[in-house]
This record gives sequence, structure tokens and C-alpha cells, in this order.
Amino acid sequence: MLKKLEIVIITLFVLAIISGSIIQIIPVYLQKRQAERTIQEKQLILEKVQDEYRSHLQEVHDLEHSPAAVEKVAREKFKYCRPGETIILYTE
Repeated sequence: MLKKLEIVIITLFVLAIISGSIIQIIPVYLQKRQAERTIQEKQLILEKVQDEYRSHLQEVHDLEHSPAAVEKVAREKFKYCRPGETIILYTE
């Protein structure tokens, strides 16, 4: 009889230890998952910014090395035209 009581007490003790461990691990696990989600979000933002950066670098390179790119910007942004050309502006 004493042997069964010892087994029950040891089992309850082990279960208490396991339960306590689980209770302590759950908040850490949830924080880890939240941190992983935040990292993924930040990585997507970083990729978008890097793409924009590469696009701007390409645009700067084109403007430094291509007269056609400079002319395109001048025509689109500043309504530049060559002598004898007529510009027609459409409004919506």
C-alpha cells in the first residue's frame, strides 16, 4: 500500500513539474512567434525599399549617361519642347 502511495506522489510531483514548465514556456513561445512575424514583416518592407533603391539608382545612372533619359524627364516634368514642336496638353 505504501508503495502505491509513493508512486502516486511521485507521479503527481512529476506532473506538477511538467505543468509548471509548460506554463513558463508558453509565454516565451508566443513571444518568439510574434518576433518571427515582425521579422517577416520587416523583411518584406526591406525588400520593397531595396527594390525602390535599385530603381532610383538605375534612374540616376540613366540620367548621368543617357541624353535621351534627360530629355524624357525634361519633356514629362517641365513640358520641354524643341523649337518648332507643339505641345498639346490633355486634361481629364
